[in-house]
Amino acid sequence: MANNIKKYSHNQINHSHEDLHQTVIPFKGNMELEIEGKQGVVSGHTIGIAPLGAACFLISGSALLASLDMFTKE
Repeated sequence: MANNIKKYSHNQINHSHEDLHQTVIPFKGNMELEIEGKQGVVSGHTIGIAPLGAACFLISGSALLASLDMFTKE
């Protein structure tokens, strides 16, 4: 398991998690997520959980988020 604090500014990123599940916890700002065709927003008291597979996110403004990466392979 790995923990990261990431700072983003005006980004749209497409990527995939082939070997991990990811939990995203917001500290500042928000992140729009699209996972398997479903959309949601991580902000305030709402966390995001991205399972294995592809994800896309958009940051409007700037955001500070923590990610908890739970690897499925050693």
